Amino acid sequence: MIDLNTRKPELPDFEIPNGFSSSMEYLRHLAAEGIKNRIGELTDTLQKRLAYELDSISKMDEDVSNYLLIVADYTNWARKNNIPVGPGRGTSASSLVCYALGITDIIPTDFGLIFERFINPEKQVLPDIDVDFSNEKRELVIKYLIEKYGKNRVGLIASYSIKEGKVRSVSNHACGIIISKADLSDYVPVLRLEYTDLPVSQYDYSEIANYGLVKFDILGLKTLDIIKNAEELIRKKGGQFTEFTINTIPLDDKKTFELFCRGDTEGVFQFEFEGIKDELQQLQPNCFMDLVNLNALYRLGLMDKIPLYIDRKKGKQAIEYPHPCLENILKDIYGIIVYQEQIMQILHELASYSFAQADSLRRELMKTDTVDIESKKSDFCSRTKLDREEAGRLFDILLNSNRYAFLKSHVVPYAKLAYQTAYLKAHFPDEFKSALALSEEIFMSELAS
Repeated sequence: MIDLNTRKPELPDFEIPNGFSSSMEYLRHLAAEGIKNRIGELTDTLQKRLAYELDSISKMDEDVSNYLLIVADYTNWARKNNIPVGPGRGTSASSLVCYALGITDIIPTDFGLIFERFINPEKQVLPDIDVDFSNEKRELVIKYLIEKYGKNRVGLIASYSIKEGKVRSVSNHACGIIISKADLSDYVPVLRLEYTDLPVSQYDYSEIANYGLVKFDILGLKTLDIIKNAEELIRKKGGQFTEFTINTIPLDDKKTFELFCRGDTEGVFQFEFEGIKDELQQLQPNCFMDLVNLNALYRLGLMDKIPLYIDRKKGKQAIEYPHPCLENILKDIYGIIVYQEQIMQILHELASYSFAQADSLRRELMKTDTVDIESKKSDFCSRTKLDREEAGRLFDILLNSNRYAFLKSHVVPYAKLAYQTAYLKAHFPDEFKSALALSEEIFMSELAS
C-alpha cells in the first residue's frame, strides 16, 4: 500500500467523460447508477451507508477515487466480455461502493462487514483491491490494460528465489500488475524475461511503492471457469434451464445443505479437504453463515474452536458470551470471537472508538513487542462503562483473540463460491463433473505447454 502522506502514487491517467469536473464526481455518478441497477430502491440503511462511504472517499486524496475507477473499469470490461469475475476478495467486499461499481458481488451490510476495514478515513493510504478473474481468460484482462494504457506502461513485478544469500532464479509476482503513468522504465530499472513481452520491474512488490508505482492484483481462479463451464452445459439442456445463471440461486437451498451435511464436497471450492468434510458431518450446517464460520475456523489458530462451535450450535453446550452486552455482535457465531470485524465492532460499541480508531487499535495490538499494551488497555478501560476489572478482563480477551482473528470480508465471498459449486454438484451432478474434468484437462495442457 502507498502512504499518501509520504509518497504520491503515479497512477495512469483515467479519462473522465465530458460533463464531470473530477474523478470523485464521476465516481459518485457511477456508484449511484450502479446501485440503482443492481438493487433498485434502497433501504434507509443502504442509502446512509452509500452516502457515508462516498463522503469518506471524497475526503481522501483524489488518487483513491482514481484507483477505484481504474479497477472498476477493467472489472466491468471483463463482465461485459463474458469473462467470469469473482464475488470479491479481501477488504473490498466491505465496501458498498465497490459493490455499486461492480468490483464485488457482496452487499456488506448483509454480513456485518465494516467499511473502515477497506478504507480507514483517518489514514491517507491507498486501498488494496484483489480481483479474481477466469483463470482461462485472465490474460485477456491484461491485454485490455495494455491496449488502454500502452505496452510499456503495463508491467510485471520481479520475484526472486534466494538461497544462501544469492539470487538463484528470477520470475514474476503471480498476480501483481503495474500500470504506470509513464513508461515503467522511467521509474525503475526493468528486466526482460523470455516468456513475456511485458517489462518486469527489477524491484519486487515490497519496494515498488517507494517509487510511486501501484500494484493491481489481477488473479486467476479456476473455480470461476468450472462454474462458467457448468452453466453453459446446463443451459444446453434447454427448456426451463435456457437462461440458467448461478447468480440467481437461493442461498437456502435444502438439497445443497444436504450435500454439505454428508460431506460430499469433492470438487467443492475450499471444502474438498478430508478434515473439513469430517467437520461438516459433525456440524450439519443448515444456513449460509455456518459455511462462512466453518471456513473461517478451519485455519491455524482457530481450529481448536470448531468443537465448541459445533457443540453450541447443537445445544450440547450453553452459549456463553465474554460479556452479556456482546450478544448482539457474537450471536451468529455462538459467542466465539473469530473475526477482525467483531473486534472492531466490540471496540466501537463497548468503548466508543470510531470504526476508524478501532481498526487502527486492532492493528496496533498486533505489535505486542513495540506497542505499550498497558497504556492501550488503560485507555480502553476508561472508555467503557464497566468496572475496571471487568473491562480489563475483556481487553485481555480481545488482545488474545486478535492474534488469530480472520478477515470476515475475505471468507464471505469465498463461502459464496463454495455454496455455488455445491449447488451445481447437488442439482446438476453430470454437468458439474464434466466442468471439473474440462477444467483439469485445460490445466494439464497448460502445464505441458
